[in-house]
Amino acid sequence: MVLLKYWKPFPFLDTSGGNVAFSCLSLVELLKFNHITIFGADFAYKQSKTYARGTYIYPYFEKRQNRLSPLEALHSTFLYRSPFLPPANPAEKQIFYETSQLRFYKEKFAEKLKTIKTGTTHQTPGKPSKIIPWKEFIQEYSHDVTALPAISSGDYISNLNKKELEILFTLLPLAAALKKRNPELKPVDLLEETKRYIAQQIEMYVV
Repeated sequence: MVLLKYWKPFPFLDTSGGNVAFSCLSLVELLKFNHITIFGADFAYKQSKTYARGTYIYPYFEKRQNRLSPLEALHSTFLYRSPFLPPANPAEKQIFYETSQLRFYKEKFAEKLKTIKTGTTHQTPGKPSKIIPWKEFIQEYSHDVTALPAISSGDYISNLNKKELEILFTLLPLAAALKKRNPELKPVDLLEETKRYIAQQIEMYVV
């Protein structure tokens, strides 16, 4: 909301393809790239494997395995969560397996490749009510963060004005991360630590 109002609107990404690779194509189209190289985009389970070893799914399942649900069972459940489609050419030896969802991903991806426009200007819907240079925006944001009142007794949220609420809400993801690292922090200290951390980072990277 703060970015939208004071700097630039969020870009519109076409996510109708249902997967990250499709959204990445939408992003490079928006950024007006003239040359796109695609590698590693798979839309099937090759040799009955869901993902290459080392990707996120392995440590995710390793943390959740137990004697009643070993690693192999978790992978199998994930692999067979939807039925496989028959091979397109039954005469050929099939070393990969498709599902209706994966085939949909592949078809949408192929459609996007045919229609993608590179090196062109794209209009982003919506305009900010006030446009300022990025450095000025960051410095103003840092000032607004620092100016947030400290938490005191009473209903803190109700005592904030509209702009202060907008600024506070931008701090919540970072505050959650800091709270996870330092669970002993009380709300009043957590807010001040979040404000301090943001000011420090902006001072470090924005001259």
